[in-house]
Amino acid sequence: MDFDESLVLHDLKNLCSKDFYFKHIVKSKNWYFSNILKTPDSYILDKIDYFKEIVSKQFRVSFHSVLMVGSAKIGYSLCPKKKLKPFGSDPLHESDIDIAIVSDVLFYSIWGHLKENYEYKYENFYRNMFRPIFRGYINDYLFLKIPNLRNNWQKIIDDTNLKLQDDLEFLHKTSYRVYRSWEDLEEYQLQGINDIQSNI
Repeated sequence: MDFDESLVLHDLKNLCSKDFYFKHIVKSKNWYFSNILKTPDSYILDKIDYFKEIVSKQFRVSFHSVLMVGSAKIGYSLCPKKKLKPFGSDPLHESDIDIAIVSDVLFYSIWGHLKENYEYKYENFYRNMFRPIFRGYINDYLFLKIPNLRNNWQKIIDDTNLKLQDDLEFLHKTSYRVYRSWEDLEEYQLQGINDIQSNI
């Protein structure tokens, strides 16, 4: 599968943000499996399915609720500040694998636990959470900062990462983001694509 930077740049210039999103984010081709794990094209779909199976079982969500996104998915960062920086190209900052989990049940469960465990000493932390929650997502590093949530979720994340490393030979750290809906995920991705399209 072709993940050449010139192709990505061509599509950013010539496709609308939604078409780019479907072609490069939603569809099954995957830069990390092809270029880092060296998975033959004939096995890509099976490997991606197993990846989704591992994550969905560990987080207890639907198989179809899991999607790899970010620079590990297409090989290049879509963050406007990073200007299509290739995955793994910064020796001072290790690239990670961004995994989206789309589940309203999980989203509201985490949000409910965050409200139940509110303490004044975490006031600044909660203020930083308002914007992402308003936009329909919660990052793993946010809910791992609350002691009463950390132990349970840290175990789930650690067990998932270990399974990905042992069974699929993942070589990079992972980060997880729980989205309330597919519409929230799409909105977030489209905003990022629109931002970078306006700067090229």
